[in-house]
Amino acid sequence: DMPKSAFCANSQAKACAFAIAADLTGSARFPAHLFNTCYTYLAPDDAFSNAISFKPVDGKLKSVISFVSKVEESSEVRRQAARAAEGWYDAFTHDVFG
Repeated sequence: DMPKSAFCANSQAKACAFAIAADLTGSARFPAHLFNTCYTYLAPDDAFSNAISFKPVDGKLKSVISFVSKVEESSEVRRQAARAAEGWYDAFTHDVFG
């Protein structure tokens, strides 16, 4: 089942809005792309992440693909994760608040 995160809530809200818009306009409905990504900072230039995709299975949302940072990742990969977290935050807050 999907975690209770802002990222998941935003993903589910978009899926709901697209379904409503499709019904109101008679447009085609596409399968929802539901996912979650979390970043955790260990230091300003050191972060790790996990990501999960979900799909409906038997009336529930089930995890179908997942990714978790590896312990042995290089400092450069961790630095890139920290930059990705910053980019995600900027895009997410712009998406939610304009």
